[in-house]
Amino acid sequence: MAHLTSVRFLKAIQGTGLNVAYKNNPEGLNALMAGFTQMMFASESEVAALRAGGKLRALAVTSPQRGTSLPDVPTMRELGFPSIDPTLWHGFVAPAGTPADIVAKLAGAITKGVKDPEFQNLLKPMGFQEDLKTGEALKQFIAGEAARSREVIVENKIQVSD
Repeated sequence: MAHLTSVRFLKAIQGTGLNVAYKNNPEGLNALMAGFTQMMFASESEVAALRAGGKLRALAVTSPQRGTSLPDVPTMRELGFPSIDPTLWHGFVAPAGTPADIVAKLAGAITKGVKDPEFQNLLKPMGFQEDLKTGEALKQFIAGEAARSREVIVENKIQVSD
């Protein structure tokens, strides 16, 4: 997601750049702090502590609202980049053909758990913002995310390499 977001951002500012692929975000963040790279799209939870320690400068968040642990950092939309809005999301899925009553029971339990105030209190310090989607809304969201990613991949001839 970070690679595709970087490509979209560079296009929006009519800039150029070279993607440097790291095994994980901690490696990428270390390279950024050491000056080997100039920018990175990382999660709010990863950036907040490093920013507080003076190690990084947070320029923007990609979520629709300002982050809970970075409330003074503007959104990309506020900075004039409304199409640079990726967010890390998680979905619960079941195998095709799962009976409707089982799907409904799972969806109900997941919704109850996500809405639980104790669970919400765990999410907020990590920068997570709840945007619960179930059923057809989740299906449409996933299809939209896949189409948006596919467009960037095809337009920029991005390939996976070994």
